[in-house]
Amino acid sequence: MLIKKLFIIYISLWLPVAPGLSFQHNDIDSLEKQLETVNDTLKIEIYNKLSRLHQEISLNSSMNYAKGALKIAEAMRYPKGIADAFDEIGNVYAEVGIWDDALMNYMESKRIREQAGDKNGMALSYSNVGICYFHTRRMTQSREFFQKAMVMAEEIQADSLLANAYRFLGKLYKSSGEYKHANDLLNKALLLYEKMNDPQRIIIILNFIGSNLKQSGQPSKALLYYTRSIKLAEKFNDLTLLSTTKNLMGNACMETGNMEKALMFLGQSLDYATETKNKTLINSIYRSFCHYYVKTGNFKEAYWFDTIYYNLKDSLFSVRNTSKIAQLKEIYDTENKDKELAVLKSTQTMESLEIKRRRTFKNYMTAFVIILFLMMIAGLYYLYLKRKTNKILSFKNKQQEETNQLLVESEKQLMDINDTKNKFLSIIAHDLISPFNALLGFTELMAEEAKSYHIDEIKKYSGIISQSLKNLHHLLENLLQWSKTQRGIIDFHPEFFDLSKTVSNLVAFFELSARKNKIKLSENLKGENIVYADANLVSTILRNLISNAIKFSPIGGWIKITAKEENRFIEVSVSDNGTGIKKENIEKLFRIDTHYTQKGTSNEQGTGLGLIIVKEFVEKNGGKIWVESEEKKESTFKFTLPKNP
Repeated sequence: MLIKKLFIIYISLWLPVAPGLSFQHNDIDSLEKQLETVNDTLKIEIYNKLSRLHQEISLNSSMNYAKGALKIAEAMRYPKGIADAFDEIGNVYAEVGIWDDALMNYMESKRIREQAGDKNGMALSYSNVGICYFHTRRMTQSREFFQKAMVMAEEIQADSLLANAYRFLGKLYKSSGEYKHANDLLNKALLLYEKMNDPQRIIIILNFIGSNLKQSGQPSKALLYYTRSIKLAEKFNDLTLLSTTKNLMGNACMETGNMEKALMFLGQSLDYATETKNKTLINSIYRSFCHYYVKTGNFKEAYWFDTIYYNLKDSLFSVRNTSKIAQLKEIYDTENKDKELAVLKSTQTMESLEIKRRRTFKNYMTAFVIILFLMMIAGLYYLYLKRKTNKILSFKNKQQEETNQLLVESEKQLMDINDTKNKFLSIIAHDLISPFNALLGFTELMAEEAKSYHIDEIKKYSGIISQSLKNLHHLLENLLQWSKTQRGIIDFHPEFFDLSKTVSNLVAFFELSARKNKIKLSENLKGENIVYADANLVSTILRNLISNAIKFSPIGGWIKITAKEENRFIEVSVSDNGTGIKKENIEKLFRIDTHYTQKGTSNEQGTGLGLIIVKEFVEKNGGKIWVESEEKKESTFKFTLPKNP
């Protein structure tokens, strides 16, 4: 019954929904009537308000109103109006995800507000710039600007701006794993929203605090905040926030092991989301159901939910991109029309001058000198207009070419992201199947014919199963590390430490594995080799490289680990006399889009992810990695680590 119900919901999502924006149209009509009776700064403010209201209706109209406000404000030299107009233009670009253009306009607004000493406006600009850096994954700059916004808001006692700064700084600290600091800031934001009696933001911040507690390993405490959030959402009958919170509540119940309550909350969440036809929220709930059935061991249901989740996710992604492209096209088409109107106006001006010249010639034939003089003036004026028109056209054409290039690059970036996702999923599917096949095959053989096997055969099969599980565990560890790097949540704590000790510990760790294959594993790091890097990430780098070297070294082979100083860096080398690598395959080693793997000397199957993770960790620590190898000869993987910050 649940599957049937969810299928009906999935189909109904694509039925048309009434926009329900009549109240906005009333505000727009009222403001447009006021434009007929006002002038000066009030007219600029109305243009900016109209731009804000049109953002949910037509981005093209929103952009036109913002540019209209900017034109009038610049003519009047009115700093506040100019800054507000730049903010509205930045908001339009932010709405379609063009964060670099949004940042450029927000920065211009910030500059004007700083010159004018507008502290309230400066706090708003700092927040807008911080949001742009947040969405472009430049977290250090984002944190810097939100801290500026926080200091400014505290100085002018602007509760709303201060609460917003606390909220975003809390999210930033949460994303970097600093949960306690994040919790302190989010609770400060909660106190301010309670002081302002803003129930919607109180619900949102309660959910943020709950998510922070759950992610930091305190799901029981998270349930207390989600319960408060649900009661408040029920009081104000906010179905969207009620659905969101019950979804979070269901996930937290799963973490505490209360699967019955988890299923109840997820079902209620889906009912509310269906009533509001919120496709994004419904898809998130499908994901939660998938996790629920994985945890309860119902993999058939989990697979069904996972399939419908990705199908709906891809559909939503396609719809959003189509909408963004249409909105951008509308904005740029308007700019083209403006260019055509400018050309037409210039043509009409030239035609008017020609008519005037003819009339003057006819009426004042007798005054030849005067007519000649006027013709010379008209000719010079004509040349001046033509040159000016050509400059305008050249400038507009250049702008259009730049815009087209941005669209092409954006489309290519989207295609690359989608292609990388598909290849990454292909890697997972390909590399998971081999160890699972071995596990399934040999466990079935042992279960069905265990009585007929001797203890030596059982030991042999057990060894194969153990190796398959080790391969699977190694793959899942790499997948987890890769996922963390892509989401930007991996911990990074650089410090000074002795690389020699780390290498010695790892050599001791791999000694048994190397001895099993009669491989001589040695290191030659003389004295102290102090580097400034994250010790855990460096340990992961070396573990992957040593593990690979053992895998590709023949029985009786050797592996050497050395280090030397190179200017401001320590250069580390991991060498082996294994199978070697063809020259054309070396450049494929560190790329996810090629997925190059090679079997070890004992036909061990690689995943291709280990070296990709190694490259990202080396670069995160400020170093470089490369390979020196030839086929059927020794291979040396080299990387550098900085000695100082």
